[in-house]
Amino acid sequence: MKGKPLTEVRYHPTTVGAWEAMLVACQQASQAIDLEEYILKPDEIGTRFLEVLLAKTKSGITVRLILDWYGCRELYRSAWHQRLTEAGADVYFYHPPQASWLVPTRFFPRNHRKVLMVDNEIAFVGGICLYDKIRSWRDTMTEVRGGTLPKDIKRVFDATAEAIDTQKPARETQLVSANDPHSPFHLYVNSPAQEARAFTEVFYNLLKSSERRIWMTTPYFVPTTQLQQTLLAAAQRGVEVKILLSKYSKRTAHILGKALIGPLIQAGVEVRYYQPDMLHLKQILIDDWAAIGSFNLDSLSVKRNEELMITSQDPDVLETLESHWHNDIQQSQAVSYQDWQQRALQQKVLETTLWPLRAYI
Repeated sequence: MKGKPLTEVRYHPTTVGAWEAMLVACQQASQAIDLEEYILKPDEIGTRFLEVLLAKTKSGITVRLILDWYGCRELYRSAWHQRLTEAGADVYFYHPPQASWLVPTRFFPRNHRKVLMVDNEIAFVGGICLYDKIRSWRDTMTEVRGGTLPKDIKRVFDATAEAIDTQKPARETQLVSANDPHSPFHLYVNSPAQEARAFTEVFYNLLKSSERRIWMTTPYFVPTTQLQQTLLAAAQRGVEVKILLSKYSKRTAHILGKALIGPLIQAGVEVRYYQPDMLHLKQILIDDWAAIGSFNLDSLSVKRNEELMITSQDPDVLETLESHWHNDIQQSQAVSYQDWQQRALQQKVLETTLWPLRAYI
């Protein structure tokens, strides 16, 4: 069809596979590389990326990095920061230390996005960071070539870089992608720095209007009261609600998550724990709508952090993400309400102790 953008979509459902595809794309860059990451460490895999970025900068390619200061603090303190900037790369550190951190809540927001853009035509979006420890984790990066989505993501990147550079709120134009009926994906961004949470809003609206299913995969399940009540209401009106969590997780989030699943299971929600390794995927399927990206089911993603999710109603996208879901489910174990009731006394004590921190985990 005349005027229809050509879009190619690839999925990288392993961390190592995603890294290799991203490195190849960077090595083949001829114009520009934009990388936005929560964690990039100067270890083995991080150094591979940094070497490519440095070489491309020296060859005249435009290289820009937006890195969360906390997640990338090792890189900030390393020689790589100076080497990249001296070569001509633009390196922006999001929310570095400042006096306001004396108030603990001012530590937030963090930039939790994981995005790579190459030549303004190739976009990688998902939940994968760049450091060695996570190489065996289950996660996905979605690669989109062509169409309008890469340009929408570039617009987000430009606005975020400008906000860091000028220390002013990002432009409102970054929050939702252009309404291109031919694109298999659309973009929704949370930007708490400007009091805007576009993904959270569309997510809640779809949860409330759901009719058939809510299938959600997340490593960190510490839902807000509103999210927990919305899921309970969906289950009570007959929607099939399933939540896939990681058996292995950050200790505090894991403890609080276990405390919160009981009432959901009692209401008919199916909760399962992925067994093989850490499950770091953030994927949501609601009726005939899907989302994948950096958004966890916790207060930090819902309210506090910079997040980026791509969404789709395309049948091919839905079919692929459903197949990934079923494959992960086959490697998981269900939790019954009786299991929840019989959790150890030590677990219950820890839940009570950590409860006041649930909004910051």
